[in-house]
Amino acid sequence: MLDWHHVGPTWPHHDSSRFVEAHGLRWHVQTTGSGPLVLLLHGTGLGSYSWAPIIDRLASRFSFVAPDFPGHTFTSMPAPDGLTLDAMASGIRALLQALGLAPQLVVGHSAGAALGARLLLDGLDAKGFVGINPAILLRPDPRSLFVWPALEWTANRPIFVDLATRFCADPARLAFAFRRAAPRLAAPELALHQLVLGQREQHLAAFGMMARWDVRPVRRALPDFPVPALLIAGERDPWFPPRVVRALASEFPAAETVVIPGTGHLTHEEDPDLVASRILGFAERIGL
Repeated sequence: MLDWHHVGPTWPHHDSSRFVEAHGLRWHVQTTGSGPLVLLLHGTGLGSYSWAPIIDRLASRFSFVAPDFPGHTFTSMPAPDGLTLDAMASGIRALLQALGLAPQLVVGHSAGAALGARLLLDGLDAKGFVGINPAILLRPDPRSLFVWPALEWTANRPIFVDLATRFCADPARLAFAFRRAAPRLAAPELALHQLVLGQREQHLAAFGMMARWDVRPVRRALPDFPVPALLIAGERDPWFPPRVVRALASEFPAAETVVIPGTGHLTHEEDPDLVASRILGFAERIGL
């Protein structure tokens, strides 16, 4: 795991960082900005740092609370069963309670969108939801495949965690992978991802999530989704392309879809100006 005392002074928005005990974990969370409170939920294997470009553009309009997920970046690692979707939702609720914060808008990227949807379906009292490259409609859902037990076993083997860590620690290999996954990602953001993904604990948490998350209950509950939703798709996202995001939007009672040209799976980092403007427009439409 990254050492805050070593990298903290140069970390994005380091002055807004704090460490909070909640749900049996020591969480790293950033709180900043001014205005209606927005909960930012990052994707698998990333961290709150992924939201820095959006915070930079909207901190004069909104307040933000952006935690690192369990086992990610600077938040402590839970027991294996603490990496399920339900356990992580419970952890986020406990963290918000410990902070005394009540978000009015939930914004989630990739797996963070599934987590945000879970929180809202479970009763989080917010006014709206933004899912960026939302990892909710999986085609196919790995848990529906007959090979799922083998995939789950694989995700829990240390050898695969070690291989992923070594792959990401090589700058050339990681840059090659990101050219497909996030073709418009700038060099400073790529350098941050390389630093984070070079940590073995980051992959333990990410593989643990992938082995234990089940988003099917979230998807089944979408017809009863309690708030308006905006789903943002990257035109070149290799995993959740616009057609998948549009299909997902049709399962919500009230959802609109926006496609960001030229971007991949890290849309909010690749074109933060356009994504920020879409979030702001949506927030205004729902009265924030």
